Amino acid sequence: MYKLLIVDDEEIIRQGMKTLIPWGELGIETVLTAASSREALRIMEAEEPQLVITDINMGEMSGIEMLEKAYQIIPDLRAIVLTGYDYFEYARDALRLHVQDLLLKPVNEELLYESVRKQIVSLDEKRAVRRSLRASSIQEQFELKSRIQSLLKGRDVDATADSLEAEYRIAPDARFMMAVLVPDVDYAMPYEDRALMYHQLHIFCMGEVDNENLGFTIFDEHSGAILILYSVDACPLGGERTFRELLGLIRSEFSGFLRAAIGAEVIGLRNIALSYQEALQLLNRDDEKYEKELRLPQNLASRNRHFSELFGEMKGAMCAHISNPSKVLKLFDTFFRAADEYGKPDTDVRKGVFRMLSDLYYTCIISGIPVSESFMGQAAASLAVASREDCRELGQQYILHMLTSRENEINKMVADARDYIDQHLADDLTVSEIAAHFFVSANYFSRLFKKHMGEGCNDYIVRKRMEKARNLLTATDLSAGRIASMVGYNDTNYFSMAFKKYFGMSPTSYRSSQRGG
Repeated sequence: MYKLLIVDDEEIIRQGMKTLIPWGELGIETVLTAASSREALRIMEAEEPQLVITDINMGEMSGIEMLEKAYQIIPDLRAIVLTGYDYFEYARDALRLHVQDLLLKPVNEELLYESVRKQIVSLDEKRAVRRSLRASSIQEQFELKSRIQSLLKGRDVDATADSLEAEYRIAPDARFMMAVLVPDVDYAMPYEDRALMYHQLHIFCMGEVDNENLGFTIFDEHSGAILILYSVDACPLGGERTFRELLGLIRSEFSGFLRAAIGAEVIGLRNIALSYQEALQLLNRDDEKYEKELRLPQNLASRNRHFSELFGEMKGAMCAHISNPSKVLKLFDTFFRAADEYGKPDTDVRKGVFRMLSDLYYTCIISGIPVSESFMGQAAASLAVASREDCRELGQQYILHMLTSRENEINKMVADARDYIDQHLADDLTVSEIAAHFFVSANYFSRLFKKHMGEGCNDYIVRKRMEKARNLLTATDLSAGRIASMVGYNDTNYFSMAFKKYFGMSPTSYRSSQRGG
């Protein structure tokens, strides 16, 4: 639960915000109020709220001046600033302080509620981060990399494992798996191009692993290999299947041959070197055999009546919402999540998908929705030999085919995904996160996007980020570091390298060329 401080010199506004918004729904336990900036600072020192809503124009000390002092008291404080039309200069100062939101007075209750909700989501995510091996800064990433490499090399194992377990709240019996990815490259390629390719692959893996709190990735500069420490307990599909999904995405988004292997599951950070050494041994075997050597954790749960009851409820809900394809796809996605959680084998998954499609088919017939007579025969034939992931993708396709004009629906999905990317370029965008937003699998979404857009989703994200960066360099005086963060790059050096690769010159040189410098 969180504490919120409302700062405004007008009592009716303070009390209005305090009483009209259902703060408890947002996880806010305590709502504090202050009539002045000085009173607000005293409350912050005593109560340490995580969130503040403040007016800009207040008597002896403005809201901006107060926030400058407040950040010294509570560095992680999240601020929402309220401003009127007449205080644009103050608004610019608020943006300079990187406040989380700027709302125009008189404030709309729904907008304020949504703004606070977003801050609570960010606070929740920040709390969750500390429970996993995820670095929150470049410096922390470097330090964490060094400590994990010490474990892999058998140096100071006990002391390093103890410190990591304490710092990241990791149980001594937590389960881990080490994976290794090695891209095959043409060493005649210029060094800068080769380095950029390695970094692009590393950033992609970080997006799919670190950002999803599934583990921690390391780039080995000497070998060009990417090492992934999977936290098996954080992987709903288990470490091996999660790694296979990552490989599928990489092969959809990147060209070139890739060798990969994953070691067996081990208990505790102290033993990750064992999994790592096994992955290396598998990697060095015949290229045609390495993937067959990957190990599957044998921890699937038995079937039980709870899953049967849940499955029946999902089938009923899907049939009840045949007029809403997005809802049906969401329920279908829930089925796969439940099947993974309950450890259902592939044969049960195939049967479950067929039964869902059968019920949808007959519901369509009864409801007068035209469906081909050969539909179920085709579905049965394709599902009979399909893998678990293929069942998921086939099911999604069959649902779209039954309930919509499939091509129109897919075009709309891709167009919506494109718009979503354009609006979130500053965020940590990953193919998996975007696909989940539309309730389809990442591999299926990746192929659809490439087919309809003519380029991979990851390539599209890079292109749009580069185009936005180019426009900002031309039209503003913002620093390269600030522009990098605005287009989704936390590492300025990596941003500069990517920009030079894309446009043939560094950001600084590009700006000078556009201004005749």
